[in-house]
Amino acid sequence: MKKILILFLFSIFLFQSCKKEDSFTEAITSDIIISLFEEIDSTGNTFEMKCATEKIYNCSNFGIQTNYRIDGEDINIEFEKIIIPAICQTATGPAKSRINLENLENGTYNIEIKVGNKNNTGKLVVSDHSFNIEIENLKGLQLERNSLLRIPKNTIWGLIGYHANNTENLAQSYIDSLQILGATNANLSEGDYGYFTTNTSGDIIEPISHGYWFSIPYAFKYSNDMEILKNLIKNYKINYSDSVSINLYSSEGDHFWAY
Repeated sequence: MKKILILFLFSIFLFQSCKKEDSFTEAITSDIIISLFEEIDSTGNTFEMKCATEKIYNCSNFGIQTNYRIDGEDINIEFEKIIIPAICQTATGPAKSRINLENLENGTYNIEIKVGNKNNTGKLVVSDHSFNIEIENLKGLQLERNSLLRIPKNTIWGLIGYHANNTENLAQSYIDSLQILGATNANLSEGDYGYFTTNTSGDIIEPISHGYWFSIPYAFKYSNDMEILKNLIKNYKINYSDSVSINLYSSEGDHFWAY
């Protein structure tokens, strides 16, 4: 009888354990860092705010409890608490959340961002060329960038990577092929486009970490059939993937690669 009672109590304990929440929350104790980004895919573009705490946590899967709404010309965002999941991904990292502000038309929006009990107000200006946030006296908040340039239509960009110096001619032949097929100077302004950053000449700045000994970043204007470039990439993939790696993206959401 005693054994039966012990098993019964143990079963109750397991049942109660299964009913526990999968996560719990704690207060935000550091600044929230916001990075502006425009996600591009074949279904359209979405303006996003990638948000992360300045504080680094012991688990890489902590979240930020975030509420936001768009009401006409008013955007309200509230960072409430840190979400701590029941299972820890054992790597350090900030707590994160992502805000998708879809279907924003060009214009000026009133924006209010709360971090706990700290309030920030300002303007978000949307145009064909950029997103700009203007907030004075930031409280509990940091902006990684105030302005994000928008990638113009009919733009292609990417990176060619290779590991041997004597492969440079092969890499350059890909650039030459793009131009023969109709790619022309992109004439980009200096600044941050999210996917890449350009210098005063409008050239893409080589990423700090890309995994290759040598690389050639590129950007062009291209308005011909993308199927032509898809076939070009396919040719390099079949014949030269052991020598060069190629990525090509477009402002219409295409992504072709050879490696």
